[in-house]
Amino acid sequence: MINSSNSIKADLHNHFETPSRFNHEFNHYINIASSRLGPNGIVGLVNFEDNRFEEFSQLKGYEREFINPEKSILYIPEKRLYVVRGQEIPTKDGHLLVLATPFNSKIYSGMFLENTLSSARENHGIIIAPHPFFISNIGNILRKTPELIEYFDGIETHNSKAALSFPFLLPINSNRKALDFYIMNIKGMDIGAISVSDSHSPEEIAISYSLLKCESAQLSTNSLRQMIRNKHTINGDKRTNSRLSSLKHITTLFEIKLGIR
Repeated sequence: MINSSNSIKADLHNHFETPSRFNHEFNHYINIASSRLGPNGIVGLVNFEDNRFEEFSQLKGYEREFINPEKSILYIPEKRLYVVRGQEIPTKDGHLLVLATPFNSKIYSGMFLENTLSSARENHGIIIAPHPFFISNIGNILRKTPELIEYFDGIETHNSKAALSFPFLLPINSNRKALDFYIMNIKGMDIGAISVSDSHSPEEIAISYSLLKCESAQLSTNSLRQMIRNKHTINGDKRTNSRLSSLKHITTLFEIKLGIR
C-alpha cells in the first residue's frame, strides 16, 4: 500500500545485466534497488529481445506477488519494492521503451516507429522515448514528425548510459539535448520528463532515478502512467553519469557479437 501523500523514487529503465542471464541471486538485485529507492520504490526490468523479466520473476529469493492481472507488476513485500516489466524494442527508426505490458507478451522489433507505437498502445503499455539523442535514438525522427509525440507518456531527459560520448563515434551531450528537446517541444503537454540508470550491471541499478508524486494508494499501470505524465520537472531527481559502465557495456556487446562471450 502506497501513501498517496508522498513522493516515491522510480528507476524505470534497467536491464540488470548486459547478456540475458543473471549472474547473481534474485535477492542481490532486489537489495540494491531497495537500498537506493527506499520504501515503495519502483524499478523497471526491461526485456531486450529476451524474457529476462519473466525469468527473473521465477528466481529463488524473497516472497513476491503479482499485483495486477497482466502480471506486469511484481511486488516484494519484505522490501516494499515494485518491479515493473518493460520491453525495449529496436524499430527501424531507433529504440522504443514500453512499460507494464502483459507477462510473456511481445511487441515485434524491426517495424517503423509509428507502427511500433500503435502496437504499444494496443498492448496498453506506458510509452517512453529512451535515450532520445544517444545511439539507436528516436529523437531525430520525433523532430521531423512531431505528430508522433502525442503517443508518448514520458521522455528520458537523463539516461546514465547516454553520458558517454566520443567524437565521430558516439553523440556528444546526449542528455543535454534530450532535456532541451523536452523543454522546447514537450513541456506543457501531458508527457513527463524522467531520469533513469539504464543499468546493465547490479552496481548501476538506481544510480539515477525520478521522483514521482504518488497518485494512488495502489500501484497499477494506469496510476504509474499518470505519475509519469504529471512529472514536468527534474527537481528531486538523481541524475548520475556512468561513462565507464557504458563503455564496458558496449565492449561486452561487441564480445557477444563476435562470439567471445
